[in-house]
Amino acid sequence: LVAMVVRNKVRPFFMTSGGSPDEREKAQGMTKAVESELRTAGLYDETAVDICFDGTLFDVGCMKWTPDFANMRVTGARCFPWEVLIPEREQRLPMPRQFVHVTAYDRGVLRAQFANDKAAQEMIDNAPNAPREEMWMYGDEAEDGTVSDLVLAAELYHLPSGKVDRKEKTAWGMGKDGRSITPNHDGRRLIVLQNGNVIDDGAWPFEYPPSAFFLSRKKPTE
Repeated sequence: LVAMVVRNKVRPFFMTSGGSPDEREKAQGMTKAVESELRTAGLYDETAVDICFDGTLFDVGCMKWTPDFANMRVTGARCFPWEVLIPEREQRLPMPRQFVHVTAYDRGVLRAQFANDKAAQEMIDNAPNAPREEMWMYGDEAEDGTVSDLVLAAELYHLPSGKVDRKEKTAWGMGKDGRSITPNHDGRRLIVLQNGNVIDDGAWPFEYPPSAFFLSRKKPTE
């Protein structure tokens, strides 16, 4: 079943309607650029196979997308199904409004994501090592801190209740002078460490989560 699914490569295609030669050439370039990003993320290779296996064996496969502002790109990574927690009542909705992604992060990698936030870096440095009982899924039999320096963190998402104009700075929690303000919607994203310290609390203006889910056999009640 997995072999049958992954052999069909999803290919986005940009088209123009009565466009000029320059516009058609731009559309072709956009198609190639998106294909390149999908291949870089592994969706034409082993990553897609792994996610498809997850969806077949564990009911759902998950790919999480993260913006890399420093390098002007979008990165994708496979998430294990048991790391994504959705309230039981909300999982029956066409699109759950809130969910949590709990996983272990390399302390240095997580610290680098907040290179401009000294307070967050200090909280990450002082965060406890990820407990061994949480690492059973990864087969980590070594003692804490002897092989890798991991911290446990949770990303919490709440999708906005209404339509959001993302062209407005207020949708991103930014005022006209560049200062942080309360966004004009209730969409929210938090990153919380195991000890309860919040290292990131920002607006989430998108009407969809940052994860794409693969359901091979969707159940009538889910």
